[in-house]
Amino acid sequence: MPTKKMTFALFCLTKIDIRTLNLTFEQCSMMIGECKNGNIEKVREELIKLGGIPKGNVVMNKVDHQELYNKADAAGMEAVSNLNVVPMVVTEHADVLDDNSAIKKSYFVSDGPCGFAWTVIKPANSSFAKWLVKNQIASKRIYEPGVMIWCHQFNQSIQKKETYMNAFARVLNDNGIKAYSGSRMD
Repeated sequence: MPTKKMTFALFCLTKIDIRTLNLTFEQCSMMIGECKNGNIEKVREELIKLGGIPKGNVVMNKVDHQELYNKADAAGMEAVSNLNVVPMVVTEHADVLDDNSAIKKSYFVSDGPCGFAWTVIKPANSSFAKWLVKNQIASKRIYEPGVMIWCHQFNQSIQKKETYMNAFARVLNDNGIKAYSGSRMD
């Protein structure tokens, strides 16, 4: 069984949480040696295959940032294309204070309820978050940490916006970026 120092050293080198893995002392020692010899990506891939959990932000270059953004965007668009939107019917009553009064007029809204959706990426000083702000994709949050990407597509459909941003955040998380989505009805 590896020591806590070894486990932490391997985490610092690879950004993979290995505490739940049953690695031997020898395996851990060999992996640390591989990392020191410049084979960090090889060790990362091996640890992920064994069930290690990627944590934090992995250092990326600008091309990787654009590729990751495109991948998240594509996942969001695909999720929306597979969505069955529940439409909304808005009714106007004769007496606006009495829902039991006669219905004057009904409006069918095929995109469902209106609202907003966003994804938050933390920390704001990560290279990916900085790249998003620099490219005017995200903006810094005023009262809370992180940067925020607003969903500007899909008119006012909260169902489509939520679906897109959930898929978008999932791709970021799967690639080691801390992100979560949120929404609010209008």
